[in-house]
Amino acid sequence: MADATKVKNAEQALQTLQHDGKCHSLLKKYYTKEVIEKLKNKSTSMNATLWDCIQSGITVGYETSAGNFRRRSLIPFCSGESKGLCRGVLGVVNLDSGVGIYAPDAESYATFSDLFYPIINVSK
Repeated sequence: MADATKVKNAEQALQTLQHDGKCHSLLKKYYTKEVIEKLKNKSTSMNATLWDCIQSGITVGYETSAGNFRRRSLIPFCSGESKGLCRGVLGVVNLDSGVGIYAPDAESYATFSDLFYPIINVSK
């Protein structure tokens, strides 16, 4: 079962994707309320969650002043015009991704198939 923070991030991701008019990723097209409700609490045996699968299509990492690379959490919205990357409330949004999803482990394809399969079939 996914932890509460990852479930919340997965739920808020829909708002982030839908509020960006320049985002045209496959994730945006197939990430629906129905998919979220069905998958948000699931996890693989290696603890991969829905949020882990979609995070690359929502956020990007950033470099701190000390030069350390860290990943920021979900940005609930992006204010102003987006040019792919824009500063939001909590970090940097990565909405210019063409696909916007990846499988953290092999089991993710089956566990989160309601999201992966439509995207894979479009990409063929």
